[in-house]
Order: sequence, then C-alpha cells, then structure tokens
Amino acid sequence: MANLVQRLSLQMKQSPQQVLLSSLLQLPILSLEQKIKVELETNPLLEMDEELEEEAVQVVENESSQDGETEKEEDAVDDFEKEEIDWDTILNDEDTYEYRAPRDDSAEVFERPEVAQTTLPEHLLTQLHMTELNEKELMIGEYIIWNINEDGYLAYPVDLIAENLECDVEEVDKVLKEIQLFDPIGIGSRNLQECLLIQLLEKEKPDPVTIEILRDHFDDFTNKRYEKIAKKMEITLDDIREAIGEITKLNPKPGEGYVLFHQSVIVPDLVVEKDEETGEYHISMNDWNVPHLRINNSYKRLLLDKKKS
Repeated sequence: MANLVQRLSLQMKQSPQQVLLSSLLQLPILSLEQKIKVELETNPLLEMDEELEEEAVQVVENESSQDGETEKEEDAVDDFEKEEIDWDTILNDEDTYEYRAPRDDSAEVFERPEVAQTTLPEHLLTQLHMTELNEKELMIGEYIIWNINEDGYLAYPVDLIAENLECDVEEVDKVLKEIQLFDPIGIGSRNLQECLLIQLLEKEKPDPVTIEILRDHFDDFTNKRYEKIAKKMEITLDDIREAIGEITKLNPKPGEGYVLFHQSVIVPDLVVEKDEETGEYHISMNDWNVPHLRINNSYKRLLLDKKKS
C-alpha cells in the first residue's frame, strides 16, 4: 500500500553563474589567460575592452575630420557613456553573466615575452662541434645525438648504428664515450647503470664503495637486497646507506630539462613588493596580460532593443 510521507531536507544548489565563477577562481594566471583567449575566439558576444575603446576613438576621429565640428565628437562620447550606464542595468539580470577583469588605464598593453628555448639536440650539437673530432667522427656523433630519446638515453644499439653508418663498432663506441661526457653528464647512456656510473666517476672524489655497488652489484641494488650486498662486500648496512645517499644525488634522466623545458615555466599569481620608505609590503595580482573583456557592442544594442520592444 502506497503511503505519502512528508520530509524536510536541506540541499545546496549552485546556479550556473556560481559554478563558472568558482571554476575561474581556482585557475592559475596562465590558465585563466588561456581560457579567456579561447573564449574570445569562440564566443562572438565577447571582445577585448581595449579594442572597443580604440574603435570608439576611431569613430569619433572620423566624424570630426569629416564634419569639422567638435560637437559631434562630444556627442559620440556622451552616447557611448550613456550606453555604458544603460548596460549596467542589464547586468543585474540573473540570466546574464559578465567577467570583468581589474582595469588599470595607466598600464601598458604588451605581449608576454616568449622564453628562449634550447632543445636537447641543439645543446649537444653545439658541444659536439667544439670538439677535436674528425669529419667522420662528427658525422657519427650527429647520428648518435639525433637518436637520443627525451630521457637522455641512446635509443639504438651501438652495433646497429655502426651497421647503418657502415663503420666499425669501435669508432661509434669512441664517439659515444665522448658525448657521454657532454653536459649533462651521462647523456647518451645505454642503460641506467651506465648513466649513474658515468656521473659518479666524473665526481672529484668518487666513493669506491658506491662505484663497486653500481658496477658489480647493480641487480641486487635495484631489488633492494642490501644485506646480500653487505655480506658480499664485507661492509656494514651503514656503508650501504651512505652509498644510497650518494646514488640518490645522481640524475637518472639526464635528458630532462631540455625537450620539455617550456612546460617548467612558473608564473606567480601574486606579486609581493616591499616599500623601502615605509617598510610595508604590497600584494598585487600578476594579471597584466589577462585580457579585459566586455560584451560586443553590436550584441549589446540587440539586447537593448529587445528590452525596449
């Protein structure tokens, strides 16, 4: 048998405007800048505030030059300001939403400068051509460099490279060892063990215990069989811990920092500046490159005409 039950419950619902605002507030400056630029390209209702002001000034100047009357220029500015006042009433409507970025009329408008980027092959080729290798060895070196992956490891076996270039394996191995001493140290290694050993041996005072662990007991080391290593080498676990501390300072991926360098750029959302005279700190938003938005003037008139009809 069906029963009617009355319940009192409390639920929180968000309007679309609240959802949009909360998502915008969580974005870092670069993501916010990108999102606004995407909206400018896809949403015909939006346009940059600066562009609209330039258009209004250009209209005023054209009318002034054609008629030679200053009154028309003043009327155009007054009409533009009246439109702004009339448009403010529309913003009170719950069905409309507009994003207004902070305006600073004194701030200069300019594009964010691009960071100069150097790819890993460019960095290595520059060092290669500063060596005393002969023409054939330089050719082998360039082939090796273009076959180093993003992590900094050689992607093909030495014998296969020698076969493709129709040269001896010893020649390829000689050039490879030269490249492995380039910056970053260990670049072009064939495996992790070789990469770590090269970096360790290039230190001013390499630890012989750490070298032996990497050279002779690498499999036990990677599988954390430390007691077995200590027993074979006749050392204590404290010695193993010191060796582990040295190994953790090495770079297992020497290629990182070049290919994906542009993704590591950090732009702060806030800027904190100290006033040297008063000793006070001032906090400001780092939003100089965020476009200022406003509704397109043509669509604005359509909405106004609709309200009046």
